[in-house]
Amino acid sequence: MDAELPLQRKWSFRAHGERLVLVKRRFEKAEHVWMKALLWALFRPQYPHLRVEVSVRERYRPDLVAREENGEIVFWAEAGQVRTKKIIEVALRHRGAHLVIAKWARPAHTLKTDVERRLGGVRRKAPVEFLCFPADAASRFIATDGTLSIERNSVGLNWA
Repeated sequence: MDAELPLQRKWSFRAHGERLVLVKRRFEKAEHVWMKALLWALFRPQYPHLRVEVSVRERYRPDLVAREENGEIVFWAEAGQVRTKKIIEVALRHRGAHLVIAKWARPAHTLKTDVERRLGGVRRKAPVEFLCFPADAASRFIATDGTLSIERNSVGLNWA
């Protein structure tokens, strides 16, 4: 799959006995779609109500989000480019939400350091994690039929 193709099409993925269909928008990089699918596969067992690319009726829109039955956001993930300002605002607004920021083949240490510095002594009830997928993550974790095989301790994942 060419990461730079300016085509829109549907991609189908499978994990945990479920199917996820994502639309790759024109000029959206393949890596962005792959990260959303891989994050879904990683966190679906922990967050059964995990959804991809849905509105939360706020200023910002997450790539992935999970809510409790009462509507409280308990998980929020961003894949790829994201401004530090957005991460800080989401971290402050949703202190009980597990936040995950994922990058493709780029270390997240600098971003993590900046976010931690800006959050200072803010008390949160859930973690803020940074994940770097290796450049070959698609071939490592996505089979040709769309089956996703990834776990938190999979070789090559770099958690910061």
